[in-house]
Amino acid sequence: MYLSRITWEGSPKEIANWNPYRHHEMVWKFFPLDPKAKRRWMFRYDLDRGRPRYFLVSLEPPQPVAKWRVETKPYTPDLCNGDLLHFDLRVNPVVSRREGKRVKRFDVVMDYKYQLDKEAREKLDQNELIYRLGCEWLARRASSHGFEIGARRTLVACYRPSVFHKRKHPDPMTVTTMDLTGTLRVTEVDAFRNMLFNGLGPAKSFGCGLMLVRRA
Repeated sequence: MYLSRITWEGSPKEIANWNPYRHHEMVWKFFPLDPKAKRRWMFRYDLDRGRPRYFLVSLEPPQPVAKWRVETKPYTPDLCNGDLLHFDLRVNPVVSRREGKRVKRFDVVMDYKYQLDKEAREKLDQNELIYRLGCEWLARRASSHGFEIGARRTLVACYRPSVFHKRKHPDPMTVTTMDLTGTLRVTEVDAFRNMLFNGLGPAKSFGCGLMLVRRA
């Protein structure tokens, strides 16, 4: 596996209005493979002092693309059970529910609110609700992915819905993202490493699921 930091060197205004699908298309350009090949990477888009960049975990090293600076190294995390790590994670927090023969995904915040009556919704503290549901969503997945949430407070830094169109698809698509940061303790190295390589939750094609970690 490879871990890459890819920084935009053109004018930030050129890509300021890109939506998640446009970033998805851009990341593919770093891997000039057979167009029918399966995606073998996941990424996160953010800004570093106003400069757009991607963090990328992939099976192959990304190739150079004009106006992007590509920095790549082998990704071989040295981990032990009990390690305390700081994490930074962008997820698409959804709940799955069967409706007839189909299983549909619903944003956890909106799903919770839709089940309340108008009076109850008006009394909600939106920020507290986002924090609670985000932490609960992550905690439900921690054990099966080889970690437990640390004693220090987890921070929900951002909750953002994005509505966009995929190419050649007339219907709009909505992807809601939530940024979670905090500390965790590794409980099962193999499961945790697998999560670092393959991501957590859905919408990985649109910049979700990549957990960045460092020693706490």
